[in-house]
Amino acid sequence: MPILDSLDDHDVFGPILRRGREEGRAVGLAEGREEGRAVGLAEGREEGRAVGLAEGREEGRITALRRILSRFIERRFGSVPAWAQDRLNAMTAPQLDEALLHILDAPTLEDVFR
Repeated sequence: MPILDSLDDHDVFGPILRRGREEGRAVGLAEGREEGRAVGLAEGREEGRAVGLAEGREEGRITALRRILSRFIERRFGSVPAWAQDRLNAMTAPQLDEALLHILDAPTLEDVFR
C-alpha cells in the first residue's frame, strides 16, 4: 500500500472527507448568512429606533415652542390671525427661539416675525 500525503487522496476516505467538507462549508455559509442577517436586522432596528426618538424629541420641541409663542401672541396681541399661524407652522426651532425673544419688545405682531 502506498504512503499518502493526505487522506483526501485515499480511494475510500477521500470522497467521504471531501463531501463532508463541502456539506460543512454549505451549512456554515447558510448559518453565517442567517446570523449576519439577524445581526444586521437588530442593528438596523436599533439605529432606526434611535433616529426615530431623536426626530420625535425635536418635533415635540418644535410643537412646544409653537404653542408657547402662539399663547404669548394671544396674550399680547389678541387672537392669532391665519397669516401668523401659517408663519408659526413654517418656522424652524431656531426661528421660533428668535421669535420668542422678539415678542418681549415687539411693538406689532409683524415685528415678532422679523
